[in-house]
Amino acid sequence: MYAEIALDAVRRKEAGDSRTIPEIYAYLLEQLAPLLPAAPEPSPSDVVRASVVTRLDGTVFTEVKTRGDMEGAE
Repeated sequence: MYAEIALDAVRRKEAGDSRTIPEIYAYLLEQLAPLLPAAPEPSPSDVVRASVVTRLDGTVFTEVKTRGDMEGAE
């Protein structure tokens, strides 16, 4: 569900929204908070890398890597 929200933020930016993608994402999360499942979000200190990539064909990928993900890969 969070990836869908990120995609919506990117679409809104591409449609001309003057806010940054993180600002749009935060706004959407705030608006949708009552509807979102109570899943723990990684704390900012646990996030190692976060990215949103739009390919030329319009496909959008979002990825968040946490310390736990990186430890599991070792």
